[in-house]
Amino acid sequence: MKQITAAICLGMMLAVPVMHAQDSLTKKNFYVKRSQIEIVKKNCTMGLRSGNEGLISATLLMIARVKLLDTTINVAELRTVIDSLSVAHPSAGIRYEAYLTSALCGDPEWFSTGANLLNADAEQFFPLASQRLHDKFFRISSL
Repeated sequence: MKQITAAICLGMMLAVPVMHAQDSLTKKNFYVKRSQIEIVKKNCTMGLRSGNEGLISATLLMIARVKLLDTTINVAELRTVIDSLSVAHPSAGIRYEAYLTSALCGDPEWFSTGANLLNADAEQFFPLASQRLHDKFFRISSL
């Protein structure tokens, strides 16, 4: 019961600082105060390190969307945790979502064209990102 309560509290802490980003997923309406970024990064790190797969997946989704909205945000310390998830997490789904999130954080411009990820719902975000990455790799390799 304590783990469920902790997961709910952590989820709320993650959501509050960037809640307006989820309400209106357009670049012109997205704004996170620079003072909030460090708090968001700390909360995201806690979410990624939780044992709750749903919270990890939601955190990965939020990081990916925020990086698409503002490519200037430095997520290097989060990528360390994301990369370790992509290699060592017991769930194949989390490993793949972490891999896609890491790729997106590394080069968000690759994902900004083609399928509009910002308008995708939570269930379609990672499949669309996967398709975009697939298309990008095969276009490069065919040149």
